[in-house]
Amino acid sequence: MVFLDAFDPADRATFEGAATRRALQPGAYLIRRGQPGGDVYLLLEGSLDVLDDRQHPEVLLNTLGPGAILGEVAFVDGAPRSADVRARSSCTVLHWPRGELRDLLACHPALSARFFEGVARLTVARVRGLTDRAVGAYATTLDESEVTAWIRRIVDRVKGALPPLEAALRTRPTDGETQASVGRVLDELQASVTKLFAAHDDVRTRVRAAALLRQELHPYLVRSRLADLALRRVDGVAGYREVLMHAMRGESSGDGRLGEVIDRWLLERPTFRAIRERPDVLMTTLAEVLPTDRAARVLVVDLGTGELVRRVSQAHAAHDLVVTVIDQDSLALEQAWEDAEGSVEVRPLPHNPARLALRQAELEPDLEPHDVVVVQGLLEHLPERMAIALVAACQRQLVPGGWALITSLAPSDDRVLLDRLLEWPTIRRHGTALQGLIQAAGLSPQPTPAPSAPAQLVLGRRS
Repeated sequence: MVFLDAFDPADRATFEGAATRRALQPGAYLIRRGQPGGDVYLLLEGSLDVLDDRQHPEVLLNTLGPGAILGEVAFVDGAPRSADVRARSSCTVLHWPRGELRDLLACHPALSARFFEGVARLTVARVRGLTDRAVGAYATTLDESEVTAWIRRIVDRVKGALPPLEAALRTRPTDGETQASVGRVLDELQASVTKLFAAHDDVRTRVRAAALLRQELHPYLVRSRLADLALRRVDGVAGYREVLMHAMRGESSGDGRLGEVIDRWLLERPTFRAIRERPDVLMTTLAEVLPTDRAARVLVVDLGTGELVRRVSQAHAAHDLVVTVIDQDSLALEQAWEDAEGSVEVRPLPHNPARLALRQAELEPDLEPHDVVVVQGLLEHLPERMAIALVAACQRQLVPGGWALITSLAPSDDRVLLDRLLEWPTIRRHGTALQGLIQAAGLSPQPTPAPSAPAQLVLGRRS
């Protein structure tokens, strides 16, 4: 992904216009290991080598081409440079000094949101690549021809099985056995895709394999409403809203009866069942920790659906409750405000959670402390350091003894299918990892309910 592709034309022009253009001759260093970090670079022309010179001969870690961005993580935390970057050929780069870039982003909120979303996407992509390599280290490496043949077998099985089943559904749309047969074909597809991506460790081959599978199976996948929404969504966290809303409603729909059956099968995958079920566990737990002897305040950091706020409003309509909602999705904030019931007051707070996770923003200093903070649907999209930063920013908004309720997803057998075929990448954590995460963010872990896997809820209290 080219970093600037996520920017609209006006933001891109503003961003590029603030940079200084630099030329590098072959062999010239752009970055030296150990230097202070913070400046950001974008390669326009040529190629750059990323090197580790602590060994002799030096080790080539990576080669970057046009569109690559460098220094974005050090811009966030100011850490020293971890490697040398040297021009392999004649290069042209754009350069943003850290202080000037911080001032630019502070003056342009929309540009800032796109920039930090881009940084978050790059970070997640790198974590996925590291995970792929770690898993693949224990697997057998296949050459590209073997992978292509494997994909062909998967595709031929699906293309051979579904058309006659669709014909049967046209004449017998409610036939349970035919619907079950479709489910068995899809079960086999999920198992085959999982086995394929566990069988080799080359990240580029995995990317090509996923693209080929999506291309070949696209006509069948998009018959499902959920898959259609997932595959054509706008990139970035906010682009998940329509998919999440459809998953939370749990009502299958699609193109024809086959599309409905495929959609129902997808909606019943463990991940989407967890997305539907975890608000129930959150609501039960919230009722147990909210103070009942006085007016209470709840801070909700959500992922663009507004569904949780609606549920809180309905369940606590008779109580004095102020719910502050953090979301960058204006539609979700508007809906949350309109759904307020009874004595519940909903206060929308337009904010980009990615900026909190990247430590480039704090919540308003005059925001009153809250009794409970709820973080839903975000941790599965954030690597460790960003997840800790987001939770730490939220815990600072708690009163002493206040509660944090945080949801996440554990590993499940549908993960590869959703990641590779539906382009729904997630970072999965086991319960012990979540406990360590909230402890690192300054919270004291508490006994936690056990929702249906892979949904997870972790509780913490501020001391």
